[in-house]
Amino acid sequence: MTDKEIIKSARKTLLASYEAIKKQSQNLPENFPEIARIISENKGKIVFCGVGKSGHICKKLSSTFSSIGSPSVFLHPTDANHGDLGLIRKKDLVFFISKSGNSQELKNIVLFTLREKIKTIAICSEKESFLAKNSTYPLITVNVKEACPIDLVPTTSTSIGLALGDALAIEVMKLNKISRETFGKNHPSGNIGAKFIKVEKLMRTKKDLPLVFETDDMKKTLLEITIKGLGVAGVLNKKKELVGIITDGDLRRNFSSILKNNAQQTMTKNPITIDENILAIEALSLMNAKSITSLFVNKKHTQKPKGIIHIHDCIKGLKNAD
Repeated sequence: MTDKEIIKSARKTLLASYEAIKKQSQNLPENFPEIARIISENKGKIVFCGVGKSGHICKKLSSTFSSIGSPSVFLHPTDANHGDLGLIRKKDLVFFISKSGNSQELKNIVLFTLREKIKTIAICSEKESFLAKNSTYPLITVNVKEACPIDLVPTTSTSIGLALGDALAIEVMKLNKISRETFGKNHPSGNIGAKFIKVEKLMRTKKDLPLVFETDDMKKTLLEITIKGLGVAGVLNKKKELVGIITDGDLRRNFSSILKNNAQQTMTKNPITIDENILAIEALSLMNAKSITSLFVNKKHTQKPKGIIHIHDCIKGLKNAD
C-alpha cells in the first residue's frame, strides 16, 4: 500500500467509528434514563465484567465511574469463575459488556446474579441473547459492521460500548451534581490534578511574609524586601490589616525621596489580594493579566494577610503536580 492508500483507509476506519457512534446517538435505548438513575442511586459499587476487548472497555469505564465518585471495580470473568464472585455484594450493580451477549465466560456470573438477586446492566447488540434476556437492565446497542476488512476485529462495536458507557457516566455525574472540586479530590495528580491545587498549598506564610507597618522607615522596608526575596513588601496599619504594597516599581518611582519617606508615603494603596481557597492556576492567570509577580493571601473575610504567593511558586507547584 502507498502512503496515500494508507491514509485513505485510516480515514475510512475513523469515519466508520464516527458513523457508528452517530447512529447510536440517534437510537438511544428508551431505558437509558432509567439506567442512569439506577447507577446514580446505587448504594454499593459497580462491578464491570467483560471478555477480551470488551473487558478492556470495562476497565476504562470502571476507572471513569470511580473518578466521578461512583465506586467501581473490574472483575475478570476467569477470576470470577474461580472464586472471585465473592467480591460481589447484594447492594452492588454488575455491569456486563458483550457484543454478542452469549460469551460463555459470562454465563456463570449472570446465573450467580440471578440466584443472589443482584441487579445487572448489560450493553450488548443482540436482543435475543442470553445476556440481554437475563439482565435486569439490558442496554441494546445498534448492530453495526466492524471497521476491519473481515468484519471480525472489534472496532466499531467497542467504540459504541465505550461511547455509551461514557454517556452514562456523564449523566450520572450530572445527577449526582459532581463539582470540579469533588472531581479534583479524586484526581490529585497529573495534568488534571494540577488544575485543582489551591493557593493555600503553595503560599508562603508566617516568617516568610514580607511585611512592614505604615510608620516604618524605608530603610527597614528595603531590608525586609531584600531579606524575603520576593521584590515586594506588604504594608500594615495598626490593626495589622493590609492597606498597601511596595514593589520594585514603587521604589523606582520614589527614588529621589525614598530615604525621607516612610512606608505609607511610598506604598501603592489597595493592593490586589486573593482568598486562600482560590486555585493556583487562577492565581497564575490573575498575575499574568495584571502583570504582577506576587499576590497577598488574606484570611477569610478580613484584610489581614495570611500568606503570599509568587508567580514562580505557582509555576513550580503546577509543574510538580504534572
